[in-house]
Amino acid sequence: MDTLIAFYKIHYNFAALSVIVLLWALTLIMRGNRKWFLIVFISLVGYNIVIKRMVETNPKWFEEAMTKFESFDFVDYLWGGGTVTKQNEASEKRLNQ
Repeated sequence: MDTLIAFYKIHYNFAALSVIVLLWALTLIMRGNRKWFLIVFISLVGYNIVIKRMVETNPKWFEEAMTKFESFDFVDYLWGGGTVTKQNEASEKRLNQ
C-alpha cells in the first residue's frame, strides 16, 4: 500500500484515473447495476495491482517510461496545438525580419 501511495503522490494522473473509475463504480452500484459494478471494480483493483507490481519489480525502467509518457500531451496532440504553436512562431519570425 505504501508503494502505491508514494507512486500516486508523484504520478497524480494515475491517481486521478483511479478516483474517476472508483466514482464510476460507486455510481453503478447506487443505480443497482451489480454486474457492471463488479466488472469496473475488479478492473480497478487489477489496475492498481499491475501498477504496484511494475513499480516494485523494475522501478528504473518504470520511471523512464513514465517520464516519456508525461512528456506527451494528449490534448495538445488531439487538437493540434503543437502545429498551431509552430505556425505562430514561424509567423512571428517572418514579421520580425
